[in-house]
Amino acid sequence: MGTWRKACGGPACRNFRASTIGTRGWTPASARRPNCAPPFKDAVRITEAVLLTVKATRFPGQELLWDKSKLAFSNHAQATQTIVRRDYRNGFAPPRVG
Repeated sequence: MGTWRKACGGPACRNFRASTIGTRGWTPASARRPNCAPPFKDAVRITEAVLLTVKATRFPGQELLWDKSKLAFSNHAQATQTIVRRDYRNGFAPPRVG
């Protein structure tokens, strides 16, 4: 949260209250503060953690050990096989963040 506030200009972002987060309130508020966005590298880390949590719910009671360098579970072959992977055309692959 502290990093996000630094990225968007500090206390000015405190105006984003729950009452302004709606179809009428959030859009105009975000338009007035174009630099008020969390850093992408933080979003990637959060997304990875959330997706791994969702994967873990499909195998209740089992410990899954994630190997980030291989992008696979080191102790569970079935969990690794069910990860969605795509082949992208040249120039269309998303960037690797690590």
